[in-house]
This record gives sequence, C-alpha cells and structure tokens, in this order.
Amino acid sequence: MVEFKASLPEWNNKGVEPPKVKKDAGWKADERPPAAYINWLQSQTFESLKELRENAETTAAQLAETVQRLNTIVINA
Repeated sequence: MVEFKASLPEWNNKGVEPPKVKKDAGWKADERPPAAYINWLQSQTFESLKELRENAETTAAQLAETVQRLNTIVINA
C-alpha cells in the first residue's frame, strides 16, 4: 500500500475561478489577487492532490492483487 507521510493541505473554501483572460495574462507586479481567486487556487490544488493520492492508493491495491494472482498461477503451473 502507498504510504504518504504528509497530510493533504485541506482547503474547503471553493473560491471563484478567475476569468480566462486573467489566467492567460497573469498578475502584474502591482496587482493584488482577490481572495476569492486565491481560495479557488488553493481549493483546486487540494482537490487535485487528493485525487492523485486516491488514484495512487487504488493503483497500488490493484497492482498488489495482480501480483498475488500471478504468483498463484505460477505456483499452480
């Protein structure tokens, strides 16, 4: 099983996704991003990391099961 040492940076405020034009242009040196945009970024980061972790755990479990099946086939052959 995959073991992760660090806890996920949980962030539950979904925020507001910035418009495409802002994502394309980025922030100017003197601009201060609205809190809603920062919350959106942190929430998206949390959800993405959570998805990666869950998929890694599922993949590890599936791999272990496949190895066990292959061992059974080889032993019984």
